[in-house]
Amino acid sequence: MATAWWAAGKPRASSPTLGKFESWSIIIGGVLASAGVSGFLANLVDFYDASTSDESEWGAFMVALRELFRERSFTAEELRTMLEDRDATLLEAVVHLWDRLRDGHHEELAGTVVWKGKEVIYRTGGNRDSDTVIASNDVRPELFRQFKQGDRLAPGWQALADVLNPLVQEHALPTLVWDAASERPQLRNISDGPIGTVWTQFAEAVGQKREFERCSHCGRRFEAEPHARRQREFCTTRCRVYHFRARRKLAQTRRAAGRSVDEIAAEVKVDLAMVQRWFRSPEESRAQLRAMLASRGASAAPVRSEMLGARVEPTHVAQHPHPERSPAGEASSHATRP
Repeated sequence: MATAWWAAGKPRASSPTLGKFESWSIIIGGVLASAGVSGFLANLVDFYDASTSDESEWGAFMVALRELFRERSFTAEELRTMLEDRDATLLEAVVHLWDRLRDGHHEELAGTVVWKGKEVIYRTGGNRDSDTVIASNDVRPELFRQFKQGDRLAPGWQALADVLNPLVQEHALPTLVWDAASERPQLRNISDGPIGTVWTQFAEAVGQKREFERCSHCGRRFEAEPHARRQREFCTTRCRVYHFRARRKLAQTRRAAGRSVDEIAAEVKVDLAMVQRWFRSPEESRAQLRAMLASRGASAAPVRSEMLGARVEPTHVAQHPHPERSPAGEASSHATRP
């Protein structure tokens, strides 16, 4: 196509040109016109209209920046950090509210969910300037009539929804996505990035009443398994191992300070028999191992001792399974080690 346009003398098409891309517009328009393709840049007016809409949004953004920084200069990195800090601060506040609501801590919500006459408000960080009306006789009166005077839990749940709804609407879009397992589309909330994913998953956890536990070692929350016979105490195996080692080290410190085994077991919250094994001497461990071997019999299978960290293998005399195949010069029976 380009060769044909060049051989024809590079004729110029009647298509419009795009500002700052005039040469490109002339060449591409000419090549397409020589090939019989019309309509190049025919949507230029619509493009400019869309650009005008973007410019208005950028204008509002720049006004917001000026109000935020005033006459002070700033960098893109500073702006990015500030925006991330805003989400982090907001997330900390709503997680704090969610914890109090899930645990039913009515009194701890006193400074967050506040009743003022005929209205109930949501206040963050104890700052009165942040007061937002949850419901009143004028704002959502039907909802207000459902609240019991002085109750903080029900209004608190509504305040949590009021915070999360615009964030989810900003960052996520409900979309039907094909699900291979069910072989049909499933409704999913598709987020626009990592921050959107955080808010979407948070909203799903609130709406679906998911239960979370706090790791006994690192303090992070993890989703509980509602039908498990025994709830997990740690978020990962690594935390479980580290926590066990920390308790054993604490036990050794307390033992060196003269504390009794019973006191140590109660403090580190470990079974008494386990603590006794921690402080057992090598001689005691060997004696226990010998007793265990004796109880299993002389022909017991090899035993791996966790206390000694060594493999103990009792020997015995056994008949060679195939006497006719035994090596020359050897007896048909010999000592073997299983």
